[in-house]
Amino acid sequence: MGKAPDQHLAAMAADILESVRHLGTAFRSLTRDDDLALREADLTISGQRSVERSYQTAMSAAMELNRRARAVRAPRALPTLRADCRQVVLVAERIWYAVVKQA
Repeated sequence: MGKAPDQHLAAMAADILESVRHLGTAFRSLTRDDDLALREADLTISGQRSVERSYQTAMSAAMELNRRARAVRAPRALPTLRADCRQVVLVAERIWYAVVKQA
């Protein structure tokens, strides 16, 4: 793309990376340590909620810029990132389901 991400996209990307790492740990823990799997699933969901807050902040900032300049559009990647985050949350919730079902 040739441009560095703005502060909102950079924050969202960092939160997504951390959440996916927690999700990986949750998967690896499923057969060995249910408590760890659940904690990591919770951390995944918490991280994705942080992404959602960053998304809302970014959209508010973009709309404010749009009001001022009438030529600024919200970055196209934001809706895609938001949808991807929802998928990560669904997977983390399935880990909860797997642990509860095993009990």
